[in-house]
Amino acid sequence: MLHFSTLRNTRLSLSPEGIAVVLAVYFALSLNTSLWSALHSSLIDPAKNADYTAFFATGLGLTSFQTVLLCLLLWGKQARWIGALLAVITSALHYFSQQYGTVYNPSMMTNILSTDWREAHEYLGWPLIVHITTFGVLPALALLRFSLIEHQTIRHAIRRKILFVLGAVVITAICIASHYGTLAAVSRNNISLRYAILPTSPILSTLRLVTSAAASPHPATNQPIDSLATRGISSHQRPLMLVLVVGETVRAANWQLSGYQRPTTPNLATMPSNTLFNAPYAESCGTSTEVSVPCMFSTLGRRLYDRREITKSESVVEMLSRIGIQTYWIDNQSGCKGVCDNLSTSAETETLRQSLAAANEYDDWLVTAAARVYDKVNADTLIVLHTLGNHGPAYFLRYPETSAAFSPACKDPSFKACSKEEIENAYDNAIQHTDELLFRTISWLKTVKTHDVALLYVSDHGESLGESGMYLHGLPYVIAPNTQKRVPFVLWIPQDVQDRRKIDAKCLSGKFNRALSHDNLPHSLLGIFNIDSTVYARSLDLFDGCDA
Repeated sequence: MLHFSTLRNTRLSLSPEGIAVVLAVYFALSLNTSLWSALHSSLIDPAKNADYTAFFATGLGLTSFQTVLLCLLLWGKQARWIGALLAVITSALHYFSQQYGTVYNPSMMTNILSTDWREAHEYLGWPLIVHITTFGVLPALALLRFSLIEHQTIRHAIRRKILFVLGAVVITAICIASHYGTLAAVSRNNISLRYAILPTSPILSTLRLVTSAAASPHPATNQPIDSLATRGISSHQRPLMLVLVVGETVRAANWQLSGYQRPTTPNLATMPSNTLFNAPYAESCGTSTEVSVPCMFSTLGRRLYDRREITKSESVVEMLSRIGIQTYWIDNQSGCKGVCDNLSTSAETETLRQSLAAANEYDDWLVTAAARVYDKVNADTLIVLHTLGNHGPAYFLRYPETSAAFSPACKDPSFKACSKEEIENAYDNAIQHTDELLFRTISWLKTVKTHDVALLYVSDHGESLGESGMYLHGLPYVIAPNTQKRVPFVLWIPQDVQDRRKIDAKCLSGKFNRALSHDNLPHSLLGIFNIDSTVYARSLDLFDGCDA
């Protein structure tokens, strides 16, 4: 007779290949809900002939393909532990795909791998913990209850692995081939689907990053983009001090100066139109900080985009510093993404950050830091203020209550307890605080008597706020909505500076009324500081032809 205690102590056994099958089925049934929802919308249309066979063939094919991938990852005695870890990680990725519509292309994986604790902890909360526990930890513990069937020899293990993989590949091929026309059309119309398969998409995207890095040579970084560049002789009595404010995650769609109906920039809106120039929108170089910030300070820009070339070359900020412009990068973000690594003033600005940022969790301290830098400059100067801006999803942490003009505002980073209106309220409140920051900076610059002054503001990328079910940013550029790509671009030059430097306000206004892009920024910096260089593109300089 078989006793209950015997059953209780009996452990089922699985081979590494069996673990791969179990995980592939579990991932398909539980952690790919976003994928199945999108496929269902594409293949099971009540208004048309519902293609159920294609839907189920796709499900079987993807499960079989994931089995192949997992089979190649799971080997030997560590197969159970690797599988358990993969279940936990995949459950976390599933949470973000569900909550924010995140897809896992190489750019997004770069963002994830470069995220620091300051950014990551804002995503933590009970919804995420409960989700990971339910869909990751508990299944992982269940998997660890199985004992592992070990192969007798390495040769036997490899042979079994090859046969298993070949069988799964055949099943995948049959499923795809049987409905290739339908699936090809769905794939073309829904490019993001290929980055929504969990855990295949993040695994393959990470492998692409690793192989790309391994295959690339490792040239010296900070190579001069033009070693013969020189500064032109200035005829102006006063040196120039330009404050460049780099925004974070501010989209043009919610920027009052660009036509948004809400008063998100009430202070800037009061300024004379002959001193404040606003582009209706500008196209960003990317949809994430990791891509946009290095790109917007590269003379290559998006039109000639080459990530490896941008990474190994000095930024226009570093170039200006090398030529003799007193240059400072003051950061309230997770770093300058390599743009300011070789500035001689890096240690000085880091000391400023440590002494001021702790006392103010918002961007306000950046104005004080800029004023302290000004006390030390005596020549042409560029001060870059890298703001935290509208970094999400915790928009409510980006502004004090005194800036909460729109209510009720979402205070749940998971967005679960918030309506779309509450999310937009928090986002717009954060923009209004940026407006206050810019106005304070301009008010301080008006007091400067030793330099001619100007201010530029441009955001690094935009944001999705629930349109088409998408939140945050980071979608592949080719499929990203305009809300993630169109950003504010603003210039302020006081009237007295215009008069001294014979700047034509109508000329500037005409240029800003065109559709601009991040590509304009580096060449405009070279132009306003009168840099003679082979990398300078006159057609992209916003100041060209507008001054004497």
